[in-house]
Amino acid sequence: MEKLSRQLADIGLSDENLRQKINAFFAEGNPLVLERSIGKAKVRFDLEIRLAENGDVELLGYELWKPRLVEIPEHFNYGTPTQPIEEQLKLIDFPLVLPQDFMSRRDENETFDQIGNVFQEFNHLEFFLLGEDDDVEFKKVNQMQNMLLVKYGAGNGMKDYLLKIDKNYWKKKFYETFPFPPTLHVGAVINRINDTGRLQHLSELTKGYPENKLIMNLNNLENLREEMANLGFKKELIEQMEEKMKANVADFKLYDSMEATRGRVDMTLFFKQSGQSDYYYLNKFEVCHEKGQAIPDGQKIMVLTQMEGADKGMNKNFVHIAEGIAFFNGQKDMLKEQKGISHLMVGKDANSAVKLATMEDGKVNYVQKEFGQTYRTSPINQTIYVEKGKGFSAEQAVNLIQGRAVYRDDMVSQAGQQYKAWIKLDFDVPKDRFNNFMINQYTDPAYGFDLSKVLDKFEIKELGDPAKREILEGSIRNGNRAMVTVEKNGEPVKLELEAVPRYSQINLYTKDGRPEKREQFLKQPDMKQEYAQSRNKAQEKNKKQGQGLGV
Repeated sequence: MEKLSRQLADIGLSDENLRQKINAFFAEGNPLVLERSIGKAKVRFDLEIRLAENGDVELLGYELWKPRLVEIPEHFNYGTPTQPIEEQLKLIDFPLVLPQDFMSRRDENETFDQIGNVFQEFNHLEFFLLGEDDDVEFKKVNQMQNMLLVKYGAGNGMKDYLLKIDKNYWKKKFYETFPFPPTLHVGAVINRINDTGRLQHLSELTKGYPENKLIMNLNNLENLREEMANLGFKKELIEQMEEKMKANVADFKLYDSMEATRGRVDMTLFFKQSGQSDYYYLNKFEVCHEKGQAIPDGQKIMVLTQMEGADKGMNKNFVHIAEGIAFFNGQKDMLKEQKGISHLMVGKDANSAVKLATMEDGKVNYVQKEFGQTYRTSPINQTIYVEKGKGFSAEQAVNLIQGRAVYRDDMVSQAGQQYKAWIKLDFDVPKDRFNNFMINQYTDPAYGFDLSKVLDKFEIKELGDPAKREILEGSIRNGNRAMVTVEKNGEPVKLELEAVPRYSQINLYTKDGRPEKREQFLKQPDMKQEYAQSRNKAQEKNKKQGQGLGV
């Protein structure tokens, strides 16, 4: 059971009812089926398993069953009056389960009787009569029978009734089927779900070759897609990753930016190919809080360098300003020793670019006035390490680098114990040897900050709606400043709310970032003293709690 669970998890086919289905498979001979909803279609994966000598249940392969779309032509009856039968089928409320003996129980159930009448009509039209292989008329009426039963039997007990009669025959009528080996990630199949030709081609390429290079590459791609999606990276970024992998770029970076409370947060994702295989890994990404001016859309940062006596110069392009500035400043010693000049520029290309700064012989002798603050202000950055898609999400990392706290329920101690905690970067102590900020942790429930209980002390409109409350708390736990509605001077106003676990409280801000006194929004005026006392206790507890852990 455990081996099969691991195998299915590795290929994206986990199922919470797996044990129950396995028991039914061995005890009653029921097919081992996992169903998935993909868009409007409901597909099924039939698992082929075996019981090994050591008692393990092993996956030998799986088959995709994709529902066929049946559209019966308006005059497709070859002269046979099938319209009355179809009218009867339209009126039947088919049960989800149709007993194999329903025909003998027609007198006890109206629906059974309706279905029985249809079957009698089929018999009357010789839909169930055996014909010769060259009997053209039989093939025509047999085709009509199949189309009607598939059209009205899909999604109800009729389908399962017919499958039990002859699985191999009727599955071809209700479904398009594609077999795959046990090692192929189901994501590769799902991504081709709307293209029968590509599904068939993939099935032919992989069937019988569970360890081939194609499967390894497809699984790597699907795993990275899943990891990036779990971390909250945009669809466009995932598509860029796929393009780089298909081009076989050994090591590459992807870039994105998200709006911050002040300025923006630039993100750089680092992908590396294994030295022993074609396998790619996403082990880390960097967040950089940049408060200066942004690069205009469609433009890029360029560093143009010309050494004395050289025929050609060097041109380097960058997506993020911080990377361009770092490279530009890093040329100081080289330009001093070799006599050269370098320009930091921004634009669509070198010919139309605007000069931001110039360094000559190792000295910066020009900085554009409007660019001065951006150039001289060091951005705040942090490297976020991830493992198989687990770690701080993109949203959480963006909030961490802005100095806000985020909640994690999947932290793991050095002893391997999982725990929950609020996490905040410590900007008040020196960085570690990897140039990362240390972190402060406020464990839950030991530290004593309960977000739900703190929120309950305030008159916040969204808390009255369970669905809105759930969304609100989830957003706050991810470190966001969530928008809430409170009443001030008898009028509803919108404020931004963030968690401050260090002091077991929340902070409120206006839309332009000005702090509001939280006490004025307490439910009861006499709670102010109690609230102040709890805040003082939290401050004392914070002094005693150990700080400074790596992230």
